Amino acid sequence: MKRTALAFAAIVALALPGIAGEITVTGTGTVRLPPDKMQMTFQVAASDLDATVAKQTFMERTAALAATLSELGVATNEVLTSGLNMEVVREYENGKRVFRGYMFSENYSFIAKVDRARLERVYTALVDCKIIEELNLSFGLFDPAAPQEEARTLAVKNARAIAEGIASAAGVKLGKVSEIVYGSSGDRGEYGMRLKSAVFAPTDGISSQVGALHDIEVSDTVRIRWKLK
Repeated sequence: MKRTALAFAAIVALALPGIAGEITVTGTGTVRLPPDKMQMTFQVAASDLDATVAKQTFMERTAALAATLSELGVATNEVLTSGLNMEVVREYENGKRVFRGYMFSENYSFIAKVDRARLERVYTALVDCKIIEELNLSFGLFDPAAPQEEARTLAVKNARAIAEGIASAAGVKLGKVSEIVYGSSGDRGEYGMRLKSAVFAPTDGISSQVGALHDIEVSDTVRIRWKLK
């Protein structure tokens, strides 16, 4: 695990006669590590002027998807769904809403440990079954809590190091901490991409589109104020 720490925004109030000086520093900590989670999200949909036809087409597509995932050995706990959604499709034409039919849809998320070979197989199978038009792919961490805590600790250490350096240069020393400001300032650093139907080509595969996986950056910041003595 590689770590880096950065810092910014140091505000110093030097001691004046009868007035205690203070220094405020914002520290930043960053932890970098390879992703262990991959996630594919996509939608199965069907539309038609006849609601019965639209629903039947939708059911056929979801059945084909279920068969495809089963053949791939995808476990049920690796797939999350939003549930069936039905909407009446209307569009504006010459300032009026015009009925365009019915659409049935359901969103899916395939979540698993990072495995490039498996990712390639699932991607190619989804392309071959020709029931989706767009796929979103993202990489992240199953448990970002530990690196987030480490980044927070680095941020605190970084703030103190900056503060001590400034205090030393000013000929004073750090006293007690008088204020700590912190609140959901971290970044869990997931990244992703959208693969549209135009690039859905089984012969090309997904490798060239995904490229080399890069590290996830988990960062955090904290602002601390010290008394000077």
